[in-house]
Amino acid sequence: MRTNLTDKDLGEILRERLDSLDYPYNHNDWLRLERNLPKNGTLLSRLLSRTSYKLAMIAAISAILVVSFHLISKKDITSTSPVNNPSKTLSKPSSPASDIQITTKKTENNTPIEINAAKSALSVQKVQPASMIAYNNIQNNILNKPETGPVESKLIRTMKSNDQSISLIPDAEFNVSIYSGCAPLSVTCNPSVKNDTIFYLWQFSDGEFSTEINPMHKFTKPGSFDIKLTLRYFKSNKETSNQKKNIINVLETPDADFNYENSGNTYNFRPVHNDADHYRWLMNGDEFSGESISHYEFLRNGNYVVDLIAYNSNSCFDKVSKVIHFEAQHTIYMPNAFSPNGDGNNDVFGPTGENLSDFHITMNIYNKQGLLIYTTSDPIRPWDGKIQGSNQPAEPGVYIWKLISTDKFGNTDSKMGNVSLFRN
Repeated sequence: MRTNLTDKDLGEILRERLDSLDYPYNHNDWLRLERNLPKNGTLLSRLLSRTSYKLAMIAAISAILVVSFHLISKKDITSTSPVNNPSKTLSKPSSPASDIQITTKKTENNTPIEINAAKSALSVQKVQPASMIAYNNIQNNILNKPETGPVESKLIRTMKSNDQSISLIPDAEFNVSIYSGCAPLSVTCNPSVKNDTIFYLWQFSDGEFSTEINPMHKFTKPGSFDIKLTLRYFKSNKETSNQKKNIINVLETPDADFNYENSGNTYNFRPVHNDADHYRWLMNGDEFSGESISHYEFLRNGNYVVDLIAYNSNSCFDKVSKVIHFEAQHTIYMPNAFSPNGDGNNDVFGPTGENLSDFHITMNIYNKQGLLIYTTSDPIRPWDGKIQGSNQPAEPGVYIWKLISTDKFGNTDSKMGNVSLFRN
């Protein structure tokens, strides 16, 4: 509903516009100016002319400002009005209850402008900028676009990826460092997924288990064995497992061990078990026999490392080493009594035995006071019961002897004992 504006209404509107300017019109100012002017007519006319010029400029500027204000208001209102409206309507929202609508119309001879105003109960709508409308359209297209489309937006792919990582079940695939071998077999397990946020449980069919990420397990007995891997995320508790049957094949290995015995310098070696097909015997790293039962003659005193390597049909082997301390035993005997009385029976004291010529022998005789009374390096020159260097017979009693013998291999043997001297 429109109502025509009266001249009074239009005057009030113009006065409100003019009062908002920097130079409001006031009649008292004119009176005050007139009283302050000089009485000289010529000067008064000059001042009045200058003042009139200033007032005319102020009025012109005010008119331009009023027209500019109406044009701007008209443009803002027209941008929100329908395009099929034949009249140019300027709508300036003031409140939800009332709007003032100003319609302008020119006559053909440029007569004064007719201005109509009407009150409307239309609600005020907030106009969004074009950039905001475009952003909302793009956002709606992204959110409403089907996921099965040929091209998915980066936002949707990221959201899917994040959601998938949250609901993802860990991959329990794994491999091992070795699948078959001789006992004891050491196997290292390698999961395809390694993450500190995952709990690992490895179960072996020999009864053992591990919670390490890359465990190393040793199978000590022959046979086929299973390995099972169970994974669980700490946060989501999602769990999966993977069991591989008979993934490990452990072959039987022979048990190498031996005993030995000696007779003099000769040692006899014999394996304890008979679960091997062939053997290798080594002395200080040098092989000396390939038989199951072996013999070895030691020549020099010292420590010797004897190795036995036992092999079976699976090409598996076992090795055992033992250290043997060898000290040559010289078969030299010493009597414990003699009677140097010249009867031809036990008249001398000295070493006896076979192959005495193969030894270098030194014999010393001491009395109870520890004094050396006889020494010899010739096994065929025994003690005749006299003090060496004189023909004085030694007193009957107990004497101490010491024998040092060296064989042809440089092995030295030392012995000590007591001998009783008897005289009838």
